[in-house]
Amino acid sequence: MTRILLLSAAAAVAISVPAMAQTQMWTSVDLANRRTCPSTECGSVGTLFYRESAKVFETRNGWSRVSQYYDAACSGGRSAYVDAGRADCTPANGVEGWQFAEWVRSDLLTAKRPADPSVGASGTAKLIGQSDDFRLHRDAFVKATDELIASGTCRASDFEEWGGWMKSSNKGAGIYFSYCGGGSDRIYLDIGSGRVFR
Repeated sequence: MTRILLLSAAAAVAISVPAMAQTQMWTSVDLANRRTCPSTECGSVGTLFYRESAKVFETRNGWSRVSQYYDAACSGGRSAYVDAGRADCTPANGVEGWQFAEWVRSDLLTAKRPADPSVGASGTAKLIGQSDDFRLHRDAFVKATDELIASGTCRASDFEEWGGWMKSSNKGAGIYFSYCGGGSDRIYLDIGSGRVFR
């Protein structure tokens, strides 16, 4: 009798946790804000970048949910995850039961991954073709890379190893970095001015 009850309980748990269907999509624009609810009025919790993949769990009124629901890290009535816009932990901002999910406008996603902007590149452009935002800053990346290699500050193999330039998360907007000296020397590039610095 106990065994039958245990099996029934296990079956009930299995039935109450349905599998979530997901659709693989890709970002078709340079930046797509991830928001706490399906509205531009809701807080932003980061971005998806061009060609970045996203699993879509559901769609609603032109918006796609690209995450499962998770803890909103509310403290003092505000979510610690919101980096721009509304941060209040309220249903109007997508926070219910102290949780929210991430939403992206559906028109910023595509079912087919966009073409790699480095396809067909040659020379230095091919060397750094995996740089973040390559299609936006190709010329500036190539110029800085050529100058660093010509001056002996970096070797082509440094850029080959790291794939190019990566967006910096702690130096501000428009700053990218790569490594030279076999990965021991971090070099920064200010994409607006073209200035290279350590």
